[in-house]
Amino acid sequence: MKKLISVFAITALLVGCGKNVKSNNSKSIGFDVSNNKGISKIFSVSEELILHIKDKSLSRVTVSLSDGADPNYLSFDGERPLVVAAKVGDIPIVRELLARGADADLEDAEGKLPIFEALKQKNVEVLKMIIDKSKNLNVLNKNNESALIAALKSQNVNMAKVLIKAGINTKIKDKQGRRAIEISRSKNISVINSLLINVAKINSKGLDDYFITKAIKENDIDTLDYIYQNFPMIDFINGSNIIDSILTLNNDDKTREMMLDYFIERGMSVEGEPNDSSIPLIQAAKARDHTTVKKLLDNGADPNKIDKLYNSALVYAIRALNPDIVEELKINSALLTYTYEVNGRTYLKDSCKIYKGTKRRGMSNEKKTRRAKIKSKLDC
Repeated sequence: MKKLISVFAITALLVGCGKNVKSNNSKSIGFDVSNNKGISKIFSVSEELILHIKDKSLSRVTVSLSDGADPNYLSFDGERPLVVAAKVGDIPIVRELLARGADADLEDAEGKLPIFEALKQKNVEVLKMIIDKSKNLNVLNKNNESALIAALKSQNVNMAKVLIKAGINTKIKDKQGRRAIEISRSKNISVINSLLINVAKINSKGLDDYFITKAIKENDIDTLDYIYQNFPMIDFINGSNIIDSILTLNNDDKTREMMLDYFIERGMSVEGEPNDSSIPLIQAAKARDHTTVKKLLDNGADPNKIDKLYNSALVYAIRALNPDIVEELKINSALLTYTYEVNGRTYLKDSCKIYKGTKRRGMSNEKKTRRAKIKSKLDC
């Protein structure tokens, strides 16, 4: 009986009062769910939603939301679904709430925000999802600190990287008047120091292909990530002969392959951009870089393009006595003979003639062996 009276008392309190809670976007009235007046099924299912999140039950969370639970509901205990989910650290539940309209910038009754709960839990994936939906990345917590300041003070390098790459304001100061770079230096976080310096230079001088080329030569994925997330990268790499820069990397094949994958996945053409002065596949063949040749061909590069000297990648591979690249090109339908025009006259390029032009006289035994392998692959 006492329990029943208690429920009625709470119900009367909810209907009669409500609870004003400030958010970063607006004021929300606690216990008023999805514009439904008074206590209803929506109230009940929304309260249950909080419990299901704490239990990490995705199936029940999904059912509650389908039954009308409000993803932005403020519970009787002053909790918000997304704040609780970020604190619990359940990635599928956070994803489901955001997909159902949860506000990534809405705080709970205590002023807790999803972005800072993700930081506390050191959950990078949850942080990324919240950032993707946030309209106010530069929000401050109760200590008047930005998410970046909080991440650096706890020396969470991965979280700090995610926030910087997403475009958070790096000039926001903490209560002591210190900017992110000063905190990073005090913590001796060199990788963050370098990234913050590059971000400051780019924002100060404006982006140009110098920064992109420099980042490639230094294998600086963090700076490239920042550029990609905050600038129309394709506009800047057009005409910059990006693959040429990758071919000059003094690293192993895996590093060059990784860098090439990075740009291809972000929209770079394997044929080169419209204003480029070179043809990537030909440059790779001239550089004797079999890994890059294969990667370009696998991603659709035309094996029969010719340069200003009317030479194809196959011509350069034969001249370089590189049987592996010759075979790779042949497998991918490189023409053994082709014609081209100069001043109205038609000329023929014949792979076998080019092969014969590689004289054996004076060759080392190693080169003679490679030459013989090329002959067998060309059937000359």
